[in-house]
Amino acid sequence: MTYLVRMTLEHFAWAMDETVYDTADGHLPSFDGLLQPPGDVESIEVLSWLKRTAATVPMTIGIGIWLIVEGQEAVGIISFKKLPENGEVEIGYSVTESRRGRGHATRAVALVIAEANALGLDLTAETADDNRASKAVLVKNGFVECGERIDDDDGPVILWRRPAG
Repeated sequence: MTYLVRMTLEHFAWAMDETVYDTADGHLPSFDGLLQPPGDVESIEVLSWLKRTAATVPMTIGIGIWLIVEGQEAVGIISFKKLPENGEVEIGYSVTESRRGRGHATRAVALVIAEANALGLDLTAETADDNRASKAVLVKNGFVECGERIDDDDGPVILWRRPAG
């Protein structure tokens, strides 16, 4: 069963710890009852950016960053990437490479859709033009293509939108 755990500063500290691994199975020690898969939940660069973002976003409005959890293992991260503007908010997500292709992102996006619907927010997302897996996640969750642009880092990206409700 996939579920989301809202990340706290303590979760970030745990997820960013690269120094102590359980020798038996390659997992980091557990925190809050959770294990990280071998290969980490996300890169230190992305976790650092998310942590800085989390520190500037008022959590009282429901904007958040969540661990994607399967069983007791944190397999990825999903987030609202910034504060809502004009009734919409962009999402971003990633599943650790060793746990991809198992439907985790699809289920996590569905859970975040419920969060957005409760807030009356439309959702947007961007995918690299060649990221077929991410495109499939969005299509399965009712997103439709609404444009494209060139990103400085990723090159051609497709813009997606899903209305609230």
